[in-house]
Amino acid sequence: MKINSLKDILIKAESVLVIGHVRPDGDCLGAGLAIYFACKNLSIPCDFVCDSDQLPLAYSFMDGFSNVNITTQTYYDTAIAVDCGATDRLGKFYDTFKKAKVSVNIDHHPGNPLFAKINIVENIAAATCEIMAKLMLDDGLVDKQIAESLLVGLSTDTGHFIHSSVRKEVFELVAKLQLFDVDYQKIVGGLYKSYTINQNKLLAKVVGSARYFNDDTVGIMFISQEDLDECGCGIFDTEGLIGYIMRVGTVEVGAYICEFGKDKYKVGFRSRGKNVNEAAMVFGGGGHKHASGCMVFGKKEDVIDKVKKSLTDLF
Repeated sequence: MKINSLKDILIKAESVLVIGHVRPDGDCLGAGLAIYFACKNLSIPCDFVCDSDQLPLAYSFMDGFSNVNITTQTYYDTAIAVDCGATDRLGKFYDTFKKAKVSVNIDHHPGNPLFAKINIVENIAAATCEIMAKLMLDDGLVDKQIAESLLVGLSTDTGHFIHSSVRKEVFELVAKLQLFDVDYQKIVGGLYKSYTINQNKLLAKVVGSARYFNDDTVGIMFISQEDLDECGCGIFDTEGLIGYIMRVGTVEVGAYICEFGKDKYKVGFRSRGKNVNEAAMVFGGGGHKHASGCMVFGKKEDVIDKVKKSLTDLF
């Protein structure tokens, strides 16, 4: 199905369901809320959902955050998936997505299987919010709330504009979004200046116990449920911790392993140049060349050994 613009999709819709991925991050929330606000401005019924029992409170400063996961209808004629690299990322909302008359897939992950009737997928984009920003600026849909939502996604998915995925086009979009009288200090403060004491305790514990291998070119951080409990933290409080391993000058690839249940671990990979997507794919995961993730099952030390091997095999 061909379309001329995102606005064309929205104005033809009777109702819209925006679906973000399980355990949403800043890019997912930013893209989803941008569509949510655009629909509201166009007087189109719209809800935004993610298959997550708990949303990351770190993003509660965002306008519209309290409206996420509130549904008003049982059927939506238009469903839009944002930042979902595969159908399993839609979780329990995949069936609703399939039943929609019009389905749209907006994403930037390599290997996206183009699972919708309309697929707007750009692998070169630094974030789904980069794609959204171009679409919405072209359509004249951007206002202050939408600009702020998109800036959150652009900032978080680029490590605040330090990742190798950042191109001049990203900075050009940021400059255009700034023209909408955004409260940039609200964004910076919410994302990077609102850590809790408990989060700092967790940071000290897990960074101090990080392990290094392969002549210190591989760094691995382990976070147990006991660590989280002792520090009064949850899974969402681990976001961004892997960046501290990548600050070590010798480290070329890094991983954080977080206990997610009995013999179940969430693993995130980062790289300066190696393709860590290959490491994630060993365990059935995926993502980007320099940032990827997966789930690994087994006992703690076995999991650490498996993750270590997947990274050292990249050399």
